[in-house]
Amino acid sequence: MNSIVNFSQQLIQNFQEVSQKTVADSSNLKAFAYLGAGLAMIGVIGVGAGQGYAAGKACDAIARNPEAQKQVFRVLVIGTAISETSSIYALLVALILIFVG
Repeated sequence: MNSIVNFSQQLIQNFQEVSQKTVADSSNLKAFAYLGAGLAMIGVIGVGAGQGYAAGKACDAIARNPEAQKQVFRVLVIGTAISETSSIYALLVALILIFVG
């Protein structure tokens, strides 16, 4: 148990030393902010693919049953709005990292 505590204390100390060195060099900090913003936007790829798949399935459903167009469209719009929130959050995180970080 004591060795785990010592290891965690050393790990925290190493992280603090690295973070102090990184903060001292502002160009590295800005580079990491841009890298983080790019990584945050990777999540948007899945959202776009999922929305395209959902729209395709909605078109299939409307083609099979044209009378259900209003109901299918309503469900599609609600589903798209819900799935779009994750990409909006990713964009928000990226903008915060770029302009505040």
